[in-house]
Amino acid sequence: MDDIVLAFEAITGGKPIAYYDDGKRILFVVDGKNVGKYIGKGGKNVKLLSTALKRDIYIAGYYEDPVQFIKSFYRELDISEIVKEGNKYIVKINDRQQRAMAIGKEGWRINLLNRALKELYNASAEIFQPKEENQQ
Repeated sequence: MDDIVLAFEAITGGKPIAYYDDGKRILFVVDGKNVGKYIGKGGKNVKLLSTALKRDIYIAGYYEDPVQFIKSFYRELDISEIVKEGNKYIVKINDRQQRAMAIGKEGWRINLLNRALKELYNASAEIFQPKEENQQ
């Protein structure tokens, strides 16, 4: 077992289902019923993990339904709709600033989500961009 999983277990008292490390941040996927327990009161566990692993930490809940997983991944954003097209999920967010947050600088956040979706659900996601904003 590697140091990342050991640190997660030591701090949260539980095991992640999976994790994805892009060098700057780590996404831990945990049982969807216990996301709050893993995050800790006031985000305490996330802060401790971030300090211990020297990376930004994100925690998302695993659910059978990929839509629920995407909502957990983007829990602080206001998603208006998620549309399934084959194995692709189109995430619609009305607020322009929140759409930018969903993608992340240089696409880091959507890339991290897509790594997890591909491995866990054999699916992908993209953030819907309204036509009028694409023409700027």
